[in-house]
Amino acid sequence: MIRQLNSMPKFHEFLVLIVLGLCPAFGLASDTNEHIQNLIKELPETSPLRRDLLAGARGDGVHRPWMGPMREHGVRRATVWISIKYNRHGQPEKLRIHQVRYCEMYDGGVSINDAVRLSDIRSSGLEKQLTDSALQKAKEGAWVDVPRPKPRPFIGGTKVDFLDDEWLPIGRTPLLCAGQYCLD
Repeated sequence: MIRQLNSMPKFHEFLVLIVLGLCPAFGLASDTNEHIQNLIKELPETSPLRRDLLAGARGDGVHRPWMGPMREHGVRRATVWISIKYNRHGQPEKLRIHQVRYCEMYDGGVSINDAVRLSDIRSSGLEKQLTDSALQKAKEGAWVDVPRPKPRPFIGGTKVDFLDDEWLPIGRTPLLCAGQYCLD
């Protein structure tokens, strides 16, 4: 790579160095690394999220519209379960929100069940933002278990997770599954 850089004009060298410095895959700013280290310390030793962070997994650093409202309401993780009615070709025909769960911890744990707090979350528009985004993501899901033999119309579902921190890794493509057990 050094040999290639030496043959590039100075302007191109500058651009390459900027991209290498700003791209999360090549290294994060020290304040972001410090933030991630603090999150790792906060998570339990058995946490799958902690394990992923220690292995180098990171979010994309893009602040999504729901992240600020999640923080305002003390929600670190929200999970939206979607029931899906599939046609006989295995394509989604009708998507419906089955359940929305809010948690104060990144690894889930106890759901927020306080009626007043849930009412505040819903009236703020946060739940609508999350469910709209979840429905959109579910349309782009990928199968993990395709039923055999070829199904008649059937039901299934998926879940979509949301975190309040843009630097935490989260699955990009929801996994679709067949059967009622997908919604448990």
